[in-house]
Amino acid sequence: MVKATHYFALVAAMTIAMTAPGYAYLDPGTGSILLQAIIGGVAATLFVVRGYLYRLRGWFGLVPKAADENRRTGKE
Repeated sequence: MVKATHYFALVAAMTIAMTAPGYAYLDPGTGSILLQAIIGGVAATLFVVRGYLYRLRGWFGLVPKAADENRRTGKE
């Protein structure tokens, strides 16, 4: 295992040491795509966290019974 770790560290060091500068053109659309990806990631994270909070509230009995039943059946 130690030998594999040393090999990986050697390959990583050589890869970093032998990099050349990349001259790439980034058009204005690239920034909007990155911004959209960041906003989408934040929205997805908030959605997942909200779901877990509802579950925790349900386990501790903090959600009213009517709201809990409506959430399970999909009715509002």
